[in-house]
Amino acid sequence: MADCCTRKKLCYCFLLCFLVAGIIGGAIGIHKWYHSGLNRWHGLGSTADFQKIIQERCDNYPQQIWSYSRSRNCQEIKQAFMSAFISKDPCKATKEDYRRLIDLADPTVPCNKIVLWSKTKELAREYAKPRGLVTLEDTLLGSLADDLHWCGEPGSPDLNTWSCPDWKKDCRTNYLTVFWEVLSKRFAESACGTVQVVLDGSLENAFNEMSIFGRVEAPNLKPMVTLQAWLVHDPGKPPRDSCSGSSITKLKSILSERNVRFICRDNLRKFLKKRKPTLNGKYGVSPLWLLFLLFLDISGGSQQLSVTCVSQTFIPVSTYHRTSVIYCYGFAHEMKLHWAVVSVLHSWT
Repeated sequence: MADCCTRKKLCYCFLLCFLVAGIIGGAIGIHKWYHSGLNRWHGLGSTADFQKIIQERCDNYPQQIWSYSRSRNCQEIKQAFMSAFISKDPCKATKEDYRRLIDLADPTVPCNKIVLWSKTKELAREYAKPRGLVTLEDTLLGSLADDLHWCGEPGSPDLNTWSCPDWKKDCRTNYLTVFWEVLSKRFAESACGTVQVVLDGSLENAFNEMSIFGRVEAPNLKPMVTLQAWLVHDPGKPPRDSCSGSSITKLKSILSERNVRFICRDNLRKFLKKRKPTLNGKYGVSPLWLLFLLFLDISGGSQQLSVTCVSQTFIPVSTYHRTSVIYCYGFAHEMKLHWAVVSVLHSWT
């Protein structure tokens, strides 16, 4: 009887040890997979349907709005985009990887049209659109990549949808960061006349030398360009920086060394127009403006209208019974297709 009990105890001990070893081994294996496999990075993985989104945004890019956009081959642009990073180490991106892509769709715009920004993306675009100005995200490549994430894995033809390198926690030479640096540099270098930048005056340092604007765009503006800075302050909060603050003084010093003229103005918000009232749940054009368009149609003066969207795609314009019917599809990543009409550029041919 004693031998039987002893054997049972030994069996229980072996079983317990086996379970403990299995649990520990499994935990170690999961830990190693998480940190050394597809999930080893700290950033978001590649956007789902990345190639499809790129293709659709390129096909529907509103070239009729920006008359200076070159003709484009969207299939070639998509292939150049993918070949820049696919099957490569996601932490070893170089500027040369994007050379072919940039050459296919150079982000060059006319003088006096460029608006730069730092931590004020949406406000900068709100300021730019009604005035016919252009942010980097309004250019073809900027609109293709806006709010998307991407990276690959060495030797693999697939995107890594689990995780991509974070520029702070993993490496700065990742394909997302390098893309925006290369595009921003080319955008700034192409600027001429007056360039505008929207900065956040609610931050302690509205100008941050480590931002893309600080380390890439501002140092690459051409001599004799004028940079006009607009500082934005959150309503109801005391401003933490101003045109006379230390960070703006630093910016002015950097620009002075490059012979770039500098102008600074506080509180951009008072210059922004309020959104138009909604009509049937959609952003609409005012009735008076529509009557004016109708008059132009009847008189034969309006053959083509240009429309600006909330976001960066899908801008068909049509006429029906000689009355302009204006539709603007707005598309944003992770949102359903929705109707929106924000503003009509005062141009017709």
